[in-house]
Amino acid sequence: MRRYWLILMLAMLAMLSLAAPILTVAPGSRFYEPGSLVTLEIRGPSHAVVGVEVRGPKGELVFLDQVVLDAAGRAVLSFKLGPSHVEGVYMVYAATPGAMAKASFIVAQRPPVTLILAPPGQVRVGEEAVVYCFAYPGVRVKVTAFTRIEGGDWIPIGEYEANSSGWIAFKVKAGEPGVHEVKVVYSGSPEYAPSSAMASFRAVEEPAPSWRVAAPPVKWLNESIILECMGCDSVLARTAAGERRYACGDEVVLDVPGPWI
Repeated sequence: MRRYWLILMLAMLAMLSLAAPILTVAPGSRFYEPGSLVTLEIRGPSHAVVGVEVRGPKGELVFLDQVVLDAAGRAVLSFKLGPSHVEGVYMVYAATPGAMAKASFIVAQRPPVTLILAPPGQVRVGEEAVVYCFAYPGVRVKVTAFTRIEGGDWIPIGEYEANSSGWIAFKVKAGEPGVHEVKVVYSGSPEYAPSSAMASFRAVEEPAPSWRVAAPPVKWLNESIILECMGCDSVLARTAAGERRYACGDEVVLDVPGPWI
């Protein structure tokens, strides 16, 4: 008899578990930054009324709402994190009669990656030219490169990964004369924020002039160098702080850390 009642109780528990509604909640991303838009996808019984609550690292209430799932049992909520929201783990709770679900996401301020582009100043139409890019502060990232004639539509060139020192090199070809632009885009990662950079070069019909700039491969921060040029009147230097133009023969104070391209 005792065995009969045990089997009956187990059967009733199984039926209750099968009858309980299934509810899930999932953030649109595992990582968010202060000020970004958070999306939450809720799935459960069709037309179910679901309460959603988000709490911060110290248990403080961040977001509270109620939603009715559609006929497919789905709904999407979104809210914006304020700039004052602290870094840490945020908990998401969703509940409907008979079911509850929880999930989490991380809020963190990722450091930026500064992309420094160095295309050739001038190339001949139809010939390939090498474009260099540095991911400051020397990190291994993957970027997508694009090119276009000035004012045209962006055309993807390909995806390229930096070496262990942060350097990337790829080739471009100009099919017509004029000013061409090149752009690199880094989509971001859990460690670094997204970034992009753009620069231009000119394509000409006649052979591109030869030029040379002599500079030491390594110098200490705040040291000076004298620009020695051949075949040009001025030099455009690109650093993590932006672009600077110098005349040949100028004394340049290397006051920005990282590469000078």
